Amino acid sequence: MTQQFARIPPPKIQTVAQKMPAKLSVGTVLYKAYAFFDDATGRASTEIREWHVRTIKKNRSDDAAPMIHLVVKVDGGTWGKLSKTSGDYGWLPAISADFRDSFVQGEYMGWGFATTPDKALALEIGHTKHRINRYKAWDSEPGSIGFSDNINGCLVEIEALERRKKTLATKRKTAKAEKGQALLNEGPNH
Repeated sequence: MTQQFARIPPPKIQTVAQKMPAKLSVGTVLYKAYAFFDDATGRASTEIREWHVRTIKKNRSDDAAPMIHLVVKVDGGTWGKLSKTSGDYGWLPAISADFRDSFVQGEYMGWGFATTPDKALALEIGHTKHRINRYKAWDSEPGSIGFSDNINGCLVEIEALERRKKTLATKRKTAKAEKGQALLNEGPNH
């Protein structure tokens, strides 16, 4: 007998996707945040990956929106040394489908893609909160197999994402202060 889960409405698009920027061209860097919960240790780790727009292809029919094709930048996986020439780095040939993604150009970008790392973290937090709501709804059904472990894992992921967001803000603030101090040290005569 298979278990029937309640139909949970999808999350509001604003919580998991960012509005399309006015100009999105080949070479634009987008960011996507990830959170991973380890059951063995009870800890979560976060990661922010760079996704580069490689191509924007118009569909064959004139009325269809163009497709945005992206590749994640992974050292040694999609990006690396192309030849023995000094400084010859670039996109490696034959990139696996595991490292590619695409979405239709429209009002919103694809699920989780953002123009800044901060926004990517906020979108992943919104997605994780939606997963918690989904688990709670399934957990309240009669005959539920129990999703409390999943809910606890999501809560740990949110804490890790919030810490990462705070760390990014601190690094940005420190870099801004150091830049300001360097300008003060140079003085007006330089």
